[in-house]
Amino acid sequence: MKISKYIIFFLGFLSLSGTFQAETWKKFNNYNTILPEDLYYSLAIDSNGYKWITTSLGLYRVKNHNWTIFNTENSGLKSNVLSNIKVDKYNKKWICSDSGLFVFNDTTWQVYNSENSGFFYKPSRIYFTPSNKIWLSVGRSLYLYDFKEWVRFDTTSLGKNLSKHINFLYEEEGGAYWLNSDSGLVRIFPDGTRYIFGRGLTPLPLGDVYCMVIGSDSTKWFGTSKGVFKYKLGEWVNYTNMNSGLCGRYTVYDLAFDKKNTLWIGMGCVSSFKDGKWFSLNEVIDVPYSGQYITIDKNNDKWFTGIASFANIVLYNEDGITNDFSPVEELDMGFGSQPLSCYPNPITSEGRIIFETKKNDYVSITLCDLFGREILTILKNDFIEAGTHGIQFSSKNIPSGFYNCILKYSDRIETLKVVKVTN
Repeated sequence: MKISKYIIFFLGFLSLSGTFQAETWKKFNNYNTILPEDLYYSLAIDSNGYKWITTSLGLYRVKNHNWTIFNTENSGLKSNVLSNIKVDKYNKKWICSDSGLFVFNDTTWQVYNSENSGFFYKPSRIYFTPSNKIWLSVGRSLYLYDFKEWVRFDTTSLGKNLSKHINFLYEEEGGAYWLNSDSGLVRIFPDGTRYIFGRGLTPLPLGDVYCMVIGSDSTKWFGTSKGVFKYKLGEWVNYTNMNSGLCGRYTVYDLAFDKKNTLWIGMGCVSSFKDGKWFSLNEVIDVPYSGQYITIDKNNDKWFTGIASFANIVLYNEDGITNDFSPVEELDMGFGSQPLSCYPNPITSEGRIIFETKKNDYVSITLCDLFGREILTILKNDFIEAGTHGIQFSSKNIPSGFYNCILKYSDRIETLKVVKVTN
């Protein structure tokens, strides 16, 4: 009997130990992935489990550590400077850029810009609504796609005193729309009736509402330039870092409910709210600014990106993360991509040189200091077949400093700056 009790206690202890040891967060950047040393604006997950990441150096796709890079040289993209990305129910990727909107169905690319769609400014955000409409925020206007063309939303029908500048849209399950303009927040019901939360009728900062979600109890939450606003049964409550557990001072860029009905708030740093309790992600991670934009996957993993994340993608799940895409195992460089790269860079005890050969060739790879002295030979006139290759090397005996990685083909030379640091 006593032995049984001890066994039960021991098994319970192991179970608790496993819970405590579960990895709850991770950050991804150019040190532990092939992502560039850049800002990661937005992340979307398609129905096949691929993560799509927009940067100012192209579009990155990853699944199970396998990476593909799309840019102006190997895809239908006309610009590498990308921002918001969304995936629709048909698994098409919709990507905002500084040269228009791109749509990719995994085979072909389509572009909408000033030449074929009347966009005079770069698109900034895409909205997919419950009624299967596609809206696009362009400058300070909204465009609706009717699957033939883009039509600019006409605000004149909403009232002559309403500003034409519309920069936000949200559609409820019942079909009512919420629009934000410089004149106030507008709620439009399916029968055409409307209610304007204008000056004196709401504490919301006019024109500065950036996002909205509705909770399971029908409470409306708004992200603004002055914190989070809650609206229920005609009453407004404003939360800032002065009267709540919000981690940041003012602007809220994104709101999202997870699978447990916890509200997540992206404002450079990340906070959450549930059952009257606040939580700051900065309490458990070492990234001071963890993100502006929120993506929540089917496993309740939270992904945080944005220009305030200081070149990090932060992944968090209080029950233990279920995703990971580092280190690199395989890289599809694509035609026209960089012919030589090093992962990670800076290197510590070891690194991996990734290079591409257009044809069967004899290849040498050396690491030289800034005076041209050879420090390490990685390959020496080795026969390499055409394709993309990765060579692992040890850098334990290399002093910290700056080096040139020199890749010699039979007919050309490629070079890459490599930095060695000490842990």
